[in-house]
Amino acid sequence: TINRRDFIFLTGLTGLSALTSPWLKRPSRYGQPQPGEKNITPESWIELNPDHIQWNLKQIRQKVKVPIMAVIKANAYGHGLVEFGKILDQSGIDALMVCELQEAVTLRESSISCPIYNFGPVIPQNTDILIQHNISQFLHSGDIQELSRQAEKRNANTNCHIHIDTGMHRMGFPCENALPVIQMASALKGLSISGISTTLTEDKDFDKVQLQTLQSIYDKAKALSIDLGMRHAASSAGIFESESYFLDMTRPGIVLYGYYPNERTLKEDALSLRPVLSFNSRVVDVKTVEPGESVSYLREYKAKQREKIAVIPVGYSSGYPVSGKAQVLIQGKRYPVLDTITANHMEAKLSLDSSVAPGDQVTMIGTQGNESITADDLASWAGISNYKALIRLNPTIPRRVMH
Repeated sequence: TINRRDFIFLTGLTGLSALTSPWLKRPSRYGQPQPGEKNITPESWIELNPDHIQWNLKQIRQKVKVPIMAVIKANAYGHGLVEFGKILDQSGIDALMVCELQEAVTLRESSISCPIYNFGPVIPQNTDILIQHNISQFLHSGDIQELSRQAEKRNANTNCHIHIDTGMHRMGFPCENALPVIQMASALKGLSISGISTTLTEDKDFDKVQLQTLQSIYDKAKALSIDLGMRHAASSAGIFESESYFLDMTRPGIVLYGYYPNERTLKEDALSLRPVLSFNSRVVDVKTVEPGESVSYLREYKAKQREKIAVIPVGYSSGYPVSGKAQVLIQGKRYPVLDTITANHMEAKLSLDSSVAPGDQVTMIGTQGNESITADDLASWAGISNYKALIRLNPTIPRRVMH
């Protein structure tokens, strides 16, 4: 018998002898690391197409014709918070919205200058951070009076939008109690109220009820000489409805990234959206599997005939969804992914005469030649939404802006 420590030591020696193998003497096909990547050539990477961001933004602007608060929460839906935020800032976006204060701070520390709104919880202890970084706050819960006291103590004003729950039953002050809250908040020192908002359920009939409720609250406040500023309710789904949804501002999310919020809008393709993100890796090895031999843990996959597979250093820890139906692109061709995905690896089934070799680029999302795989495809194979397929992409994977 051999204990675990001795096994690791002996296999380490075996690895040292392998350094002289012809395979490791092949020239690298991974390319060079990008600036800021600590001189590490990544095994996988995500690329953003800034032209597609500009196109999508232009299409949305032409459609809604009102200011846009771009939703870049959750690491810009997996695209890279700072990279995406900078492109929007340079494009003259009206405002950015995130759901965690740390994201807002990161944007400011990355020299992004446009208005930034935090939809995360109201935490009075963070008032210094809001003021120092000029971050606006949605008011939807929490101790507003303490937030006011903290701001007044610092002789500052915190810009705020009041968020109303008109039927979503998630974030927001209940609509039946909204007016007293608005009266109280508008009278507090240290707070500057410049907007009122709600989140629509995306049920067409009920959305109309919600919009009416929001407008009623707005009108009642106005009758009390309270100016609430901008009204906004429509997210990505709402901008495909009538102009009555647009109000004074819209909050698009998924459409900015080149994807539609549901099957109906995808089929209509009214905005001719262009996906922004591509997700790539490289083949690390090509193996031949004989009949009866297996792949992965517990011999998950058994070859019935002689087969060739490509090993790819991407797994569910990368955010790649397990589906048993997925495909990847290599050398401009589609190859099925075996249902053997582990934390850091997966295998694609090649044809026996394939010329695929270690170092060849693998595209999980994106285009090679005449073939394309979208996040919609990946989501469909896994039985999840395109939102989840994008947002789950591991934030440690380097994001690069194409030039």
